[in-house]
Amino acid sequence: MRVDRLGFDSVGIADRYYYSPQPWSNDGIIEASTLLTAIAVRTESVTPGNYVLAATFPNWQ
Repeated sequence: MRVDRLGFDSVGIADRYYYSPQPWSNDGIIEASTLLTAIAVRTESVTPGNYVLAATFPNWQ
């Protein structure tokens, strides 16, 4: 992966990459745990981490 070749040690994201213009809509929301899992699987030397992990964000219904 490019991030490995560039020499990064870690990658951090917030629980929401960016917010939807409409708070009731899930359009454009990236779920942090899933994205960080994908980063961990695809990279060799990068440690994934959260800036903020908010358990109240997801709509579990």
